[in-house]
Amino acid sequence: MKNRFLSNPFHLASIPLLKCLIFTFMAFTPFVNSFALSSSDVSINLITGSFFISDANSPPQNQGPQAAYVGFEICNTSGGTLSGLAANMAVSGVGFALAGNQAADQSIGTLAAGECKVLYWYASYPYLTKGVNGSFDLTLTDDQPGSVAHNEMIITRSSQSANSGGKVNSVTLGPGVSAGQTFYFDAIYSFGNTQVGDEFIFQPAGTLGFNAECFQLIATEVTASDVDAVDVGMTDSLYTIADPGDNQGGTNHEVTVRYTFKALCINATTNAKPYSGQTSGGGNFKYSGNFDDAGYPTLNIPPTGNGIRILKSASPETIPTTPAQVTYTIRIYNDSSQASTVDELLDVLPTGFTFNMLSGSSGVDGTNSSSLPGNGDGDTIKFVGGVNMGGGITSYTIPGGDSLKLIYTVDISGVITSGSHSNSVSAVIGNDTTPPTTAIVTIGGDMTPPVLDCPGGLTADCSAPAAYVDLSAFQAAGGTATDETALDAGSFIHVGDVSDGMTCPETITRTYQIADAAGNTNTCTQIITIDDDTDPMISCPSPITMDNDAGLCSAVVTYTAPTGTDNCAGPSTALTAGQASGTAFPVGTTTNTYTVTDACGNTASCSFDVTVNDTEPPTATNPGNTSVNNDAGQCGAVVNYGAITTSDNCAGSSASQTVGQASGTLFPIGTTTNTFEITDAAGNTSTISFDVTVTDNEAPTINCPADITVNIPSGMTTGVANYATPTTSDNCPGEALNQTAGMASGASFTLGTTTNTFEVTDASGNTMTCSFDVTVQVEGVINCPTAATTQCSIGDVPAFADFAAFMAAGGAASDPDGINAASFMQLGADVSDGMTCPETVTRTYQIADNLGNTTTCTHSIVIDDDTDPMITCPSPITMGNDAGLCSAVITYTAPTGTDNCAGPSTAQTAGQASGTAFTVGTTTNTFTVTDACGNTASCSFDVTVNDTEPPTANNPGNTSVNNDAGQCGAVVNYATITASDNSTFALGSKVLKMRD
Repeated sequence: MKNRFLSNPFHLASIPLLKCLIFTFMAFTPFVNSFALSSSDVSINLITGSFFISDANSPPQNQGPQAAYVGFEICNTSGGTLSGLAANMAVSGVGFALAGNQAADQSIGTLAAGECKVLYWYASYPYLTKGVNGSFDLTLTDDQPGSVAHNEMIITRSSQSANSGGKVNSVTLGPGVSAGQTFYFDAIYSFGNTQVGDEFIFQPAGTLGFNAECFQLIATEVTASDVDAVDVGMTDSLYTIADPGDNQGGTNHEVTVRYTFKALCINATTNAKPYSGQTSGGGNFKYSGNFDDAGYPTLNIPPTGNGIRILKSASPETIPTTPAQVTYTIRIYNDSSQASTVDELLDVLPTGFTFNMLSGSSGVDGTNSSSLPGNGDGDTIKFVGGVNMGGGITSYTIPGGDSLKLIYTVDISGVITSGSHSNSVSAVIGNDTTPPTTAIVTIGGDMTPPVLDCPGGLTADCSAPAAYVDLSAFQAAGGTATDETALDAGSFIHVGDVSDGMTCPETITRTYQIADAAGNTNTCTQIITIDDDTDPMISCPSPITMDNDAGLCSAVVTYTAPTGTDNCAGPSTALTAGQASGTAFPVGTTTNTYTVTDACGNTASCSFDVTVNDTEPPTATNPGNTSVNNDAGQCGAVVNYGAITTSDNCAGSSASQTVGQASGTLFPIGTTTNTFEITDAAGNTSTISFDVTVTDNEAPTINCPADITVNIPSGMTTGVANYATPTTSDNCPGEALNQTAGMASGASFTLGTTTNTFEVTDASGNTMTCSFDVTVQVEGVINCPTAATTQCSIGDVPAFADFAAFMAAGGAASDPDGINAASFMQLGADVSDGMTCPETVTRTYQIADNLGNTTTCTHSIVIDDDTDPMITCPSPITMGNDAGLCSAVITYTAPTGTDNCAGPSTAQTAGQASGTAFTVGTTTNTFTVTDACGNTASCSFDVTVNDTEPPTANNPGNTSVNNDAGQCGAVVNYATITASDNSTFALGSKVLKMRD
């Protein structure tokens, strides 16, 4: 448990508990202090904050707390017992005063050696002005001459209202509110960040209207807390300061404080408005905003009842002669379910009657009384309770539903005259005294009381019927009254009603009394049962149907709230389901239920529906029309259009495509209309449309056959040439082929060269042409060698230099007119098929006969490399990290692959390049060589970097300071210990240790 008093910056209080303990152990033999009270006999300590909150809001500045409690702990340090202790509080200073009719005097009673008690006073103060001092002067006296004075200065301190300074979440009233009972209420406060030195203040009430005369604070306790600076179990302290180590981030940390009060008055009521405060940033103290916002709780403490009922009887009731003795029996009943207290019993004895002694069976005796009458005491005798209830109150405690019995005898003097002698007793409960209850003793004369029989019991729904006003009305209702001599009809009275304190049913015992002519009296009781079992009535308005408000998923609906009626007064009507009139009702149907409840808990309910229809259609963005050319080689284009974003007054709208294609798909040539339907949660719809136009601007392709040479025998002038129809293709189907020059295949071509031209036209009108020649010549024969192969390039197979080389490679030529060997030549350049691995190159050779007629042949060379390249990697590398880094720069010679053919390429396929920073650990570097035909080979090697550098941390250095004022020490802040390392380490892998 932290010591909260030592850290108070405004008041250096002593430690009263420690003083009490010291004197308790020193005082082995208690003794009663018989000397004048002095300052060495008691310690007095302020246990609440030494400042009151002054509202700094601007404007207004009149909604903050206006009053606060001050508490003092008073301890007996005399070594003996102090009795008859009483405290008086005098308040001075401009604007300072006791508030709520708070009594200046409070009784403490007896304090044993080392015993402490806490007293609270409720005071108002100048809450609009900061820096104003008020003087609180406490004076103690006891039953010996002498007094002890103690002064505390309380200053007003400017504070802002803000939720970050603590707010009241809720308040809960505990059991017991009848006069003579203790009760409590729990206030739940919420706080924000906490730093060392932060101050916390708690208050149960802060308005001038709080009734401190009838509701006396006697104890406080923290019952729950997740604020490190406020400990559970902390009692009788409304002020605390955060110690070192209480730093706590975040918001909504809650503290529950229980305030225990004593009810001192009958039929009193009040309300309590709890508040709190907390230092928040730069020493700025902020109090909770509940005084500035009606949404924060105010606790209404209901009217206190009187749960105490007193009956008194005398035995014997009739005495023939005096002197004599009479025994009085007084029963004090607690009709409530909670424990209650009676502070004093005041018993007024008739003249000539004097107290003799308590009966051995009396429940009131010396064990539970602080004061009893002495033998021979007459007139008003007092029985004063001895159980300490806190707050200077000593009482008799009576458990709920139980009673306390006082039995004593009195002596009656021999000079007392005959007749009736009335004895009355009242109970003092706090600041109230109950009506007297009477017992009558008759001496001599006619000693026979009249006979009085009440009418039968009555029942009522709401309240007790009026009492019978006289004997005639009593008899008319069935009551009887007789006497052996003569009745005194005018003495008939309604003595009073006593409730059992219950409700629904409530039982009232009504007592009537009558006397005879000699003054002898008798009573009877009539039982009245009040129990309302009739349900109240309520009628709701008709169902309501409305459209949503424009742009909103709701509609503000106003209706006339129903009000229930009941056979008894005071029914309450509440909205138990649905929403209040004038609020925004959501789209859909809301059922509003109103329940009327009467005082006995009988209920009736009615309901009606409020239906809000969403009639507002949704909307969506329109991407707009789009025009594009076709994608290369495609009879269309992939088109991405803007996203369709929907919006609606209510959530849940969506768009679905009803016509067209999705964005990102292949749109055909032409115009595609895209239509989207937007639907909201209520089924309202709208549509948007836009066009996507794709234009085909790609020409078709056409491939003509190669030039054709037709050899005809010598002497002929024409030759038939057959050729393949040119092939065509297009990105879109439907192209048409047309020959625009030359002759058709299969026709007789004349000697010489005929050019044939074809044109292809696609569906969009794009055209392309190609041509080839048909040459008719006198025939000759030339045969090329068989096809050749090579690994790397056509350069490895050179063209035949002359006819002899051609023949040596297996070529042949013949002609009827003889061969002109010198005319042998390569006709045109090499022609590749455009492929690779393998690539086929066609080489054409020509030779002429002696008449000049030429003929050709083609020689094929296949180029195909199927041999893998080769590569070798360097050896593994291991190094330590570079100073201060979690890595090391590594340089190595990158390997280069080789191949049987020129042009292999080497690339790093894993790891890092030479000259880069390698992180601590092992990195595998892989290199791959690839030749022109895609044959590959790979090698790998590892680079390992070891972390050999230890971590470091800063050292704040030695610090020397003086102690804080009034403290046996000093709050010291030294620099944060910051660890660093070239490497990032896992939490817990390295530990910084501090040693003092």
